[in-house]
Amino acid sequence: MAPDAVIPYARRNDWKARISRDGDTVVKDYRGVRYPHLVLGKLFLDDEETALRRLAGVRGVPRFLGRPNPLAIRIEAVPGTPVEKMRKRERVSEAFLEDLRRVFSEMHERGVAHGDAHMKNILAAGDAAFVIDFATAWVRGRFPLLDPVVFPRLARLDDLRVFKVEDAFFHRGEPPRMFFLYRLLKRVNRKKKRRYRHET
Repeated sequence: MAPDAVIPYARRNDWKARISRDGDTVVKDYRGVRYPHLVLGKLFLDDEETALRRLAGVRGVPRFLGRPNPLAIRIEAVPGTPVEKMRKRERVSEAFLEDLRRVFSEMHERGVAHGDAHMKNILAAGDAAFVIDFATAWVRGRFPLLDPVVFPRLARLDDLRVFKVEDAFFHRGEPPRMFFLYRLLKRVNRKKKRRYRHET
């Protein structure tokens, strides 16, 4: 297979975009996804484009490279391994952790909060950190009336993710004080898990 051939990535759900690698780029394409997920996918792509345009030039964030069609987006392929896959067999460096803090700090300074930066969306390439998948990112200014409520809370979720990376690899760190709704949902989730364990 030629090195620039399109290599499809497995989708977690049939309503997710088809993600393919084409040389040094990645394409997310919602063509073939059923309605109403198709409409939602289009909104996700629009939000991701807005976020990546706002973050142009931030080291550690992939570059927006265009829209091949209204239901697809082309972005730069970035190097690295998802930290989720590294926890059991590899370690990240202190320099990586500091670089991850910098990436999120610069994102927040530009008015973008990721809000969904789980371990699959954070990549480590040596000491360099990369954050990907901005489909649900919040960009300050798109909905000005909601900014004071939504943006700081999603930014806090980003801070929590940095803490979780630090805790997973270095067993240290202080978690940020989370907002009420997050604490409530976590409490409900813990109760559900306890009930499930008790029933099984």
